[in-house]
Amino acid sequence: MESDETPVYIPVEDVADLLGVSQRQATRYAEKVRTQQDGRRILFHRGDVEKLAQERDVKHDRPLAVHTEVIPPGRLLELITQQQHEITRISRDNGELAERLRTQVQRAELADHDRQKLLEDKDETSRQVSLAQERAEAAEAEAKRLRLELERMRRSWWRRLFSK
Repeated sequence: MESDETPVYIPVEDVADLLGVSQRQATRYAEKVRTQQDGRRILFHRGDVEKLAQERDVKHDRPLAVHTEVIPPGRLLELITQQQHEITRISRDNGELAERLRTQVQRAELADHDRQKLLEDKDETSRQVSLAQERAEAAEAEAKRLRLELERMRRSWWRRLFSK
């Protein structure tokens, strides 16, 4: 039930419940089991108490009562204040993270839009380059034709007349 590394000590109320006796009688068993002092209270080793209950053949139908410690109001207020500060800090961090996420999404959308625009610009530029190449080829052909005509015009008039 318990680990050997960390022994569990229980208050006299739980010992009385386990043994089926009054609290006054339970304190008398302090000589038969391992105990530990916690201020003015005596705490009993749970494993020893359970063995004693088995030896006495005690059957207990109900589970042990859960005992809660009373926290002083000043300490409770301090804990609540700390938790409120922690909640505030976490809320602030959450807001900052949400804003970062929004910014990254916007940047991604802008990058996507810019990429799309660049692709459109690339297509337009490719089309313009093709048109410019066609015009350049046409201009070269026209220049060649004009060179040939100039050559022809440089010949003397009678050669031009008879060379046709």
